[in-house]
Amino acid sequence: MSDLTEKSSIYSAFINGIRSYLETEDDAEKQSKAAATHRIALSLRPYFPPAFSIDIDTDGADILIHKEGVSPLAVFWSKRYLTVKQRKKAEAFSKKNKVVLTLAFTPLPGSDFFLLYRFSEELIDYIHVDKKTGAETTIKQSPVADRKSGKQLHLKLRSPRRK
Repeated sequence: MSDLTEKSSIYSAFINGIRSYLETEDDAEKQSKAAATHRIALSLRPYFPPAFSIDIDTDGADILIHKEGVSPLAVFWSKRYLTVKQRKKAEAFSKKNKVVLTLAFTPLPGSDFFLLYRFSEELIDYIHVDKKTGAETTIKQSPVADRKSGKQLHLKLRSPRRK
């Protein structure tokens, strides 16, 4: 299997699992992080071959999917937008453990989409994924080495004029 095909397959399994989780968890906002992480892992299970292990809170990742020393997927998540510290933790984990695909997400309760962070060696992609259809809109790509600011997205908005 080519690297691109493998990443695409892992990514698709993740998206389907998260959409399944979000369809069934109306009160995820009220759950503890540990309980929600466990339920997310259970939602991912059907989308990965039985030979893969799915562990939670392993070596710093919220969810780690692995088999025989190979880790195809590391998942980090937050109820709110990822902080700079959380983002750096995911980046460092990905580099240190040579994970095939590292993803982080924010469910964004009350919205029709969730925010997905896709990490590669050079870039972080910020993607809105429709919770019902799975349609994706890339919001921003940011170089991993760009650490000028702790802000997630840099939108150039004008301040309202004061009267």
